[in-house]
Amino acid sequence: MESLSVLGSIALGCGGPAYALAFIPASQPAQRAAIFALSTALTLRLQLIPQSITNNYMWNGLVLVAIWALTIRAADLLFLKKVQITSLPDLYSKTGTRNASSNGDSSSKLERFWAAVMLINSARYVGTRYEVKNVPSFSKKDKDYVPSRGRFLLRSMIGLILAYLFLDLVDILPHPDIDVQCPKAKEAIFSRISEVDVEEFVMRSLGVLAIWIATYCIISAEYHFAALIAVGSGLSEPRSWPPMFGSFADAWSIRQFWG
Repeated sequence: MESLSVLGSIALGCGGPAYALAFIPASQPAQRAAIFALSTALTLRLQLIPQSITNNYMWNGLVLVAIWALTIRAADLLFLKKVQITSLPDLYSKTGTRNASSNGDSSSKLERFWAAVMLINSARYVGTRYEVKNVPSFSKKDKDYVPSRGRFLLRSMIGLILAYLFLDLVDILPHPDIDVQCPKAKEAIFSRISEVDVEEFVMRSLGVLAIWIATYCIISAEYHFAALIAVGSGLSEPRSWPPMFGSFADAWSIRQFWG
């Protein structure tokens, strides 16, 4: 029963704001605020008793981070962007008029609700009028290129395998002896910069680089896995899953770095 309660809290935490986006006009902020407050309260409940999710603290942390991110996006869509999904063609048209009327639109209520759920769960609002800037394209030469389903699945599978192999390689390598290579006396670096020799500098640099690459692989593996499930099952199209990361050459400013 407790697990059902947790699943219900998560479902309502997402379904509530989605309902507001689909069926409550932006001109009624009080009703939207009431639903959002209930969603936030359910999320806070999970935050206060994380052991109710699972017995694994790592998984609890990942779930809570994802739920809070969803809550923040819901606030952005409901109150800052004041999104109102009255027409799917309008939502997915980057040149559409904001909050256009649904006259002449054949979108069903279920389709509008599902579009709202997908929008809240899309951190970059891919394919909609609200898509964030600098979303990487599949091809640098042709910005409009979208791979076929088969090519996309193959590409995602290769990316997932490569990321997994790297993480597996890191795991089977001999783990460093922290007490020997980085004792407590060497934890600080700026206060003892004159004492840092070449070996310590190289070891520190390699350690940071390894963490960067491992983090990149973890995020890439998760993204490729989700894309394989969504596109492979037919729930989503390849165009909804552009590359997670762009080129490092484009990250020449804070805005370019974050997208």
